[in-house]
Amino acid sequence: MTNCVNINLDINPLREGLDIKSYGTKRHIKIPVTDINHDLILFLKTLNLTVVWTELFYTPSFYFTTVHTDYDSGAIEGDYTKLNYIFGGKDSLMYWWRPKPGVSNMVEDTAIDSQYIDYKISEVDLIDEQQVKFPSIVQVGIPHNIRNFEESRYCLSLVLRTQNNTRLTMAESIEIFKQYL
Repeated sequence: MTNCVNINLDINPLREGLDIKSYGTKRHIKIPVTDINHDLILFLKTLNLTVVWTELFYTPSFYFTTVHTDYDSGAIEGDYTKLNYIFGGKDSLMYWWRPKPGVSNMVEDTAIDSQYIDYKISEVDLIDEQQVKFPSIVQVGIPHNIRNFEESRYCLSLVLRTQNNTRLTMAESIEIFKQYL
């Protein structure tokens, strides 16, 4: 299965006048949906999608983030996506992992009221790696993390839902965005 697809979408994700660096260098913050470019919101509506949550991850240079799964109790376990925009992070890599047999970790809360499942590197096996472009649909329903090299990286991450208020699987995301691949 594909864990990341780069899409061709020439719409700046942030409202005019906003710069990604103006959010600072806190590791993980919630971004108001009102900070998202209205043209992007309208475009997504034409695809019957709504932005329901927006967050920003900052990763300093030469950093290997923890392996985790984004948790969403309303999504199909193991298969749901986000729309990510990467700023900086030259040559950074996203990795996807499979939990080893018998590993079942607890859901934890983030500082911004989202949830995740954390893994030690000894609890997972690598299954995929790829550079994530601007923008990309990424699989977040399985363990994943980032390795950053010489340049710091910002990741603006949008949670999309359908008109039925469900998260998109990777297959659904590819189908919906197929003309932009």
